[in-house]
Amino acid sequence: MPKADLILVPVDFSPPSERAAEFARSLAVPLGSRMRLLHVVQGSAPPLGLRPAVYDALLEARDRVLKEAEQALETLAGRLAAGDGAPSVEHVVIETAESVGDAIVDEARKAGADLIVIGTHGRRGVERVLLGSVAERVVRRADCPVVTVRATP
Repeated sequence: MPKADLILVPVDFSPPSERAAEFARSLAVPLGSRMRLLHVVQGSAPPLGLRPAVYDALLEARDRVLKEAEQALETLAGRLAAGDGAPSVEHVVIETAESVGDAIVDEARKAGADLIVIGTHGRRGVERVLLGSVAERVVRRADCPVVTVRATP
């Protein structure tokens, strides 16, 4: 049986990412793997030169997004780690100015992930071209195997 000490699961709180987290758990239990949930917030510090009130409001909004993501991941991690034989589940929220796909791949490398399980929305055609595909970018750039999971089978 293949070995996967750490399974990285990017989570954007969409149905596909929730399904991917459940699928990752179903792999982690028999493999004895740890899970690491990851939420990526894309953005950067507000530009300098804004009025102080606007700058402060933007920082407060960013901090609120990060805090809410942290709380949501903590709840999901608790649910996935519940029960007998459940895997160890850690979670992390990162903020990046780069693409979300690149940030996921970078985090997988830093954490030493053996497998990435990522949800995909299954977009096709013009919608995929316009919106891009985080999962596709991860599949192309990752050093470890990547399993993609659709929201509906």
